[in-house]
Amino acid sequence: MQSSERAQTKCERSGGASACFDLAWGLSLATSWTWCIGMFLPIILMRLFGWPGVAAFAIPNVLGCALFGFVRSREKSAEEVAKHRPMMALFSAVTIAYQVFFAGWLLGPVMTDSSAGPVEFALLAGFAMLLLGFLSLRWIVALSVLTYLASITVLLTLPLSELTPLPARGELPMISLLALIPTLAFGFLLCPSLDLTFHRARQLAPSTGAFTVFGIAFACMLVLTLCYGSIEGALANPTVLFAHIAPQLIVTGAMHMRELRVLDHSDATHSRQSRMPGWALATLAILTGAIIAALAPNEASYLRILGAYGLLFPAYVLIAMRGGVRAPSPTTIRWVALSVAVSIPFLELGFNHHKMYLLPIGIIIPALGCLFANRARAENPVHSG
Repeated sequence: MQSSERAQTKCERSGGASACFDLAWGLSLATSWTWCIGMFLPIILMRLFGWPGVAAFAIPNVLGCALFGFVRSREKSAEEVAKHRPMMALFSAVTIAYQVFFAGWLLGPVMTDSSAGPVEFALLAGFAMLLLGFLSLRWIVALSVLTYLASITVLLTLPLSELTPLPARGELPMISLLALIPTLAFGFLLCPSLDLTFHRARQLAPSTGAFTVFGIAFACMLVLTLCYGSIEGALANPTVLFAHIAPQLIVTGAMHMRELRVLDHSDATHSRQSRMPGWALATLAILTGAIIAALAPNEASYLRILGAYGLLFPAYVLIAMRGGVRAPSPTTIRWVALSVAVSIPFLELGFNHHKMYLLPIGIIIPALGCLFANRARAENPVHSG
C-alpha cells in the first residue's frame, strides 16, 4: 500500500505520468467491471427487448460507475471501506462466485464433453483467480490492462461484415422493459459503492480522469458484447471464449481476491475474530460458484445470482450507506434483511418468469425500509447509527 501511495505522489508531480496512471486505472476498472454481467446480460436483454433493452442496461451501468469517482473524495472512499467492510467483502465474494459459476456454465462444455466439464472448468478458473490474487497491486493492474487490450484485439478480429442489424423489438412487449428499467437503474447506480476495486482506484488514481477513461473503455466492452452476440456462432468462437471471456472472468475474480486478501490487514482497529478471513471467504466463494455450476448450469441460475446486484447490494447502499459513512447498526441491518427477504419473490417472478410488472416492488420495499431505518436513526441516534 505504501509503495502504491508513493507512486501516486510521484505521478501527481508530473502531468504526463498522471495521465498515464489515469489511463491504466481506467482500463483496469473497465476489466474489473466487465465480468459476466457485461459479457452476457446484454445478449439476454437484446433477445427479450431488442436494442432498447441494451440501452436501458448500458446507460445506468456506465453512468453509475463513471460517476462513482466524481461524487466522493479519496477520504470519503477510505471511510466508507472502513465502516462498511463486511458488506464490501460479501460483494467481492459473490462477484467471485458469479465469475466461477459463469466460467463453468459457459466454458465448461467447450473444454470437455464429459458431464463434469462445468465443475472442472469452474474450479480451474477459481484456482487461477486465487493464484493471481496474490499478485501485488502494480502487477494486477498491469495484468488487467493487458486483459483489456486483448479484448479489444478480439473485437478487431471479429468478422464484422457478418453483423446482423440490432432488432428494435424482442420476445417481450416494451411495457415490460419500462417495468424493468427502475430495477436496472437501482442496481447499476448503487452497486459500485460496494466494489472494493473501485474504491481502490478512487483512493490511488491521480485524478477522477480515471473514471472518465473507464466510462469510454467500458462502453467499448459493451460494443464487443453486442458484436459477438449479433454474429451467428460467435459466442462459441474459441477466440471469443478464451481470449476475451475467460481472461476477463479470471482477472476480475483475481482483482476481488486481492481485495479480500488485503482487507484483513488494512485496519488493525477491527477485530479479525468477528469476521471470516478473506482467504476463507474467497475459498468459500469459489466452492459455491462451482457447486451452482454443477447442480444448475443454466440461465435461471445466472439470473438468480444477478438478483444480488439488483436487490441485496443496492438495498444495503440505500438503507445503510445513505446520509453518511457511519457504520450500520444492528437495527439498520435488520431493515436491510427484512426488505430483501420480502422483495425476493417479486424479483424471482419478474426475472425468471417474465412477470416484469412485479419488479418495481423490489425497489419500493427497500425504499420503505430506508424510511423506517431513517426514522429509527432519528429517534435513537446513538444506537441506530
